[in-house]
Amino acid sequence: MVLKNLFRITRLSKSVNCFLKSVKIFYSPGIFLWVILIFNSNLVKAQIQFGFNSNFKYLKGSDASTISTNWITDEFDDSDWTSGNAPFRYTDGTGGIVLSDMQNNYSTLYLRTTFNATNTQNIKEVQISVNYDDGFVIWMNGSEVLRQNAPATLNNNSLATFDHESGTPATFIIDSSKIDLFEGVNTICVQGLNVLISSSDFYFDMSINASLSLPEVSDTIKPVFSAKAGFYNSPFNLTLQSPEAQYNLIYTIDGSNPQSSLSAVKVEDDTIININPSSISGRAATPVFMVRASLVKDGFSPSRPTTKSFIFIENVKTQVYPGGDWPSSSVNDQVIDLPMDPDVVNDSRYSSHIITALTEIPSISLVTDNSNLFDPSTGIFVNAKLHGEEWERECSVEMINPDGSDGFQINAGLRMRGGNSRNPWYPKHAFRLFFRKEYGAGKL
Repeated sequence: MVLKNLFRITRLSKSVNCFLKSVKIFYSPGIFLWVILIFNSNLVKAQIQFGFNSNFKYLKGSDASTISTNWITDEFDDSDWTSGNAPFRYTDGTGGIVLSDMQNNYSTLYLRTTFNATNTQNIKEVQISVNYDDGFVIWMNGSEVLRQNAPATLNNNSLATFDHESGTPATFIIDSSKIDLFEGVNTICVQGLNVLISSSDFYFDMSINASLSLPEVSDTIKPVFSAKAGFYNSPFNLTLQSPEAQYNLIYTIDGSNPQSSLSAVKVEDDTIININPSSISGRAATPVFMVRASLVKDGFSPSRPTTKSFIFIENVKTQVYPGGDWPSSSVNDQVIDLPMDPDVVNDSRYSSHIITALTEIPSISLVTDNSNLFDPSTGIFVNAKLHGEEWERECSVEMINPDGSDGFQINAGLRMRGGNSRNPWYPKHAFRLFFRKEYGAGKL
């Protein structure tokens, strides 16, 4: 029953809890920054560096009615295209190429350029940052690698499917196995899209970065926690230990992934963490105190994290807006309502049953990073209508038994699920979980 319902998460409640029909979810994200921690700078050198404001060949959609389908390949001759440096824009931003004739004339822009990649066999992930208004599709060496707000069928009159404002670049991490990278020169092609031919603005610029990937510490050995995940009534001190002297610890208490988070704390010895849900030092005041820990040593990147969720049930009853980087209002018109409903908690018919109800069946704790859910550009919960693997985010999944018996913890991929319920006027969305070796175990 529990495993069946892992794939049927049906509501984001008025607290930090999501409830299944037969399994509860204490939902506890934190902060995420797409930054790779580097512990030995002598071993790490950028393998791809393609910056903002780079030079492209470009063709306006009004001149592309007969463009060949092979325009996305390195065989295409773009010698008669115009050349210029990004950003490509009108109204928004400064510098670059101003498309003063775009409004009411064409809705698409075609871009081509090249970048160099070295030691591609050692590149694990490619980071693409895009500042855009309103949509785009990106191809590398003839294969599509990323799209945002783009229709299924493309032509020179295509329109973006949603409005998106430029200003803050959206960052996407793509596994190198999904990109046909060449050693040396690679071709990148972009089709930029405006939401309306009469739109008052347009903007496109991008960067690509990748670094040498260090081997990862194996997650067959794990950090040692002095306490189990579960339900607690009072704050306590948790001891976090390395199982072997050759490894150091790196951990977070804000829900972020210690493999990549700037808030991660690295320690060489055993450490004590005060587990107190009221603490706002390095975390938001959620009633679930999360610790995510990895092992690391010189010449290796951190292991995949082990996560423990400590649930303070009395604090769940009185959950209010927790602060931190939790959204305090709607995002992309998606309603976000975090506090427990006092009309329920304080109702004499229910108040004496809340604790019993919350501990009557196993609980599922999903821990991921707040930006994975609520970032206006890349958060899956506030862009719930978008599909595909590019809209999957890393998370930790724990099953916590109320009697204290062993449950499980596993790392997985998290996506939205549903049809019409994905629309933003539905305050509650469903989730799907994916178990693949890129997260750890390939199956539950």
